[in-house]
Amino acid sequence: MMSNVTFSFFPSVSKRGNKNTTTPVYLRVLFKRKKAECRLNLELSELELKHWHPVFMRVELPNCFVKNLYQENHI
Repeated sequence: MMSNVTFSFFPSVSKRGNKNTTTPVYLRVLFKRKKAECRLNLELSELELKHWHPVFMRVELPNCFVKNLYQENHI
């Protein structure tokens, strides 16, 4: 029997540091009703966070660091 695996990327505003204005990006994996999360080595600036698209799980800016990194790694 095949089981679905779901991957999602999301910025975690609640985990933003006090000194830092960037927001970390997390990966969530769901498999057989179990959840695992890990922090990626990615952080969004305030501008990138404003342009985060939750459905596509990407930043909708033409030239931003995170989008370029996603495209280079084919994520």
